[in-house]
Amino acid sequence: QFIQAFGAASVVGCVNVKKDAQANYRLYSYRQAGVLDTPLSEHLGLCRELGLGEILLQSVDCDGQMQGYDLQLIQRVRAEIDAPLVALGGAGKLPDLSAALAAGADAAAAGSLFTFYGKYRAVLITYPSHQEIRGLTP
Repeated sequence: QFIQAFGAASVVGCVNVKKDAQANYRLYSYRQAGVLDTPLSEHLGLCRELGLGEILLQSVDCDGQMQGYDLQLIQRVRAEIDAPLVALGGAGKLPDLSAALAAGADAAAAGSLFTFYGKYRAVLITYPSHQEIRGLTP
């Protein structure tokens, strides 16, 4: 319905994923504050079926940790969908962005990387220079 009204390029699906106690990827619902029973592959199939124009893939476990993206998760989801894939959750340094792209993401989103600075994680909104960005290679 939305896709017909607005076009696939305008509809983005956010897929929140968290590992369970057995290290299996599970869908996570912030609304229900927990993992869901629907298997990740089944949910990704629904995303394909709906024809979503883009998938925002968030690793709940990595979000805010600034230790890098869950590259295995990105690779797994990339193998199952063709839609543009944006990785979210975990960027702590610029090379993390390149690693996400190399793992199969079409883009990498970051929040903490551009907000927290230094040893004490002081709030300082900053952005990489054009030269720093151009120096990244996926």
